[in-house]
Amino acid sequence: MKNLFFLRTADQAFWVSLLALTVSWSLLLTGRTVVYNARARFGIPAGSTVKAISERLAVLAVLLAVPMVAGPFSRPRLFGMIIETGERRWLWHALAALGGGVAAYIVAVVALWFAARLAPPGLPINVAGFPGPAWVRAQLTAANARGSGIVGRVVTRIGIWVTQNLPISLWKGYLDPHSGLPWDGVWLSFNFAAATAAVITIVNLIKLLHLGQASPIPTIGFVLIFLLGLNWILGFLAFQI
Repeated sequence: MKNLFFLRTADQAFWVSLLALTVSWSLLLTGRTVVYNARARFGIPAGSTVKAISERLAVLAVLLAVPMVAGPFSRPRLFGMIIETGERRWLWHALAALGGGVAAYIVAVVALWFAARLAPPGLPINVAGFPGPAWVRAQLTAANARGSGIVGRVVTRIGIWVTQNLPISLWKGYLDPHSGLPWDGVWLSFNFAAATAAVITIVNLIKLLHLGQASPIPTIGFVLIFLLGLNWILGFLAFQI
């Protein structure tokens, strides 16, 4: 078990921070989507303050990831931050963990930008609640206002064809039966799942490039990747209920 949490190098702290934050906001987003679309899906009032993405969601995501990211700093020697010669590595680990947090935020921004930019016509994405500096919000708002482009039109046509030609049991929970459009919460989740899939692909490529060598990805990182994949699989299955 000790090797599972051992963080010998700063880049391992970076990946743990990135993956822990990605898992936490993915868990919250999939759970929030069900509540966010409750009125349209189940006829249950979701409440006027419920949003798929909000500053509160971001704060909760950080709080969920804090124990995993900050835990090693409570026992630095146990987690490999102080080696036998007495060299202290906790500062480099802290900077790397902070960098992982910034990287996780960038992944979230990119996922939301693509969700807003590629959304089908008639499916506006609420980007106003996303926390960040003014220029980030401005870019997200501009992406939401520029229209959907060819991808959005293709998604619309596919959705209409699916609702008209396939059994409802196959698409119930994913598509609006009246418009054929994806539910906005599901569309957000799909784009965030694609972003996390890109992160997982990068991690696996790094692992392949370090075969036979010390990997910059710690063992706990692959446990987090397993949880991430499990979250999206179960989440998308739950949308169909």
